[in-house]
Amino acid sequence: MKSRHEGVGRGKAGRLFQNLGVSERYGLQLERMFARSVNQAKALFPQTGELYMNGMEWVCSVVETPSRPLYSLNCFCLRQGVNAVCFCRVSILRFRPCKAGRGFSHNLGTPKPVGSPIHYP
Repeated sequence: MKSRHEGVGRGKAGRLFQNLGVSERYGLQLERMFARSVNQAKALFPQTGELYMNGMEWVCSVVETPSRPLYSLNCFCLRQGVNAVCFCRVSILRFRPCKAGRGFSHNLGTPKPVGSPIHYP
């Protein structure tokens, strides 16, 4: 991804994958997955970065460590309370703070308090 951002052609940038026995179309698939990840991140964090920037430019403007942009973007998402977006097969999840005493807890260690028992006549 970094090579493509630096202007290297898809064939040359993807040669590493071809040498490992992966399809020559894998580079294109990676680019599409990356574009989808960036679009998701832009939608989740519209106040972060400049929305007119494309892929890697936007990522490098948002993250703290541009030398590891994809890892840094995933860490950024986690710090914002959202699961990782880059090359992750999980739907976007927002992590919300726990509110004690409300609703049913799905943690086995903290079951919902039992109300008064039912008495049968």
